[in-house]
Amino acid sequence: MTTPAPDRRADDLEALLAARAALVRAAAPLHARFGPGGTFTEVRENLRAALAVEYRARLADFEGRVTQAMVDEAVRTDDRYTGLIEDAERARERLYVLYDEVRAATARVASALAAARASAPPELADLERFEDSPPG
Repeated sequence: MTTPAPDRRADDLEALLAARAALVRAAAPLHARFGPGGTFTEVRENLRAALAVEYRARLADFEGRVTQAMVDEAVRTDDRYTGLIEDAERARERLYVLYDEVRAATARVASALAAARASAPPELADLERFEDSPPG
């Protein structure tokens, strides 16, 4: 097996880094919405509150006495609410796949870096050690 030229290794590494960056960019908006501290919970609760106001008024017009259970049932079965939940499930599935793809891309980058270090001439390896050592 031949060792690729240093220029080729750098190009390969750049391509791996670019592919990983593209995956991270694809995952970012989904992570912002559905990841830890994401906005989905707030969006869902805002929709539930708006629907509750709407249904409370509508039910009062027809039913008279309206209980919280009646409002909750109407909200949870509303097409807008169920649509939001279904969309979230699909988006979360995509996010988890992207997380896995980012992890795999990160592993490929690490492997390429390790291969580049292993195939570096000894004099470069000595320079790396010199740069890593404390001044003195």
